[in-house]
Amino acid sequence: SDVCSSDLFVSVKNNKITIDFHIIVSYGVSISTVASNLMESVKYRVEEFTSLEVERIRSEERRVGKEC
Repeated sequence: SDVCSSDLFVSVKNNKITIDFHIIVSYGVSISTVASNLMESVKYRVEEFTSLEVERIRSEERRVGKEC
């Protein structure tokens, strides 16, 4: 897998959701591509599942050596 580890933090205020996630990706993987795809996927699925608006998604990425 390209993502070695991840943490997800979710808060809801005034029926709007804020999501913060931290990911660690393998060496050689495009961090921006992984983060972008993850943000889009999480936003879509959370909004579909909860019927609430995702107001903001923030990400923090880090790269590790060749193997996780």
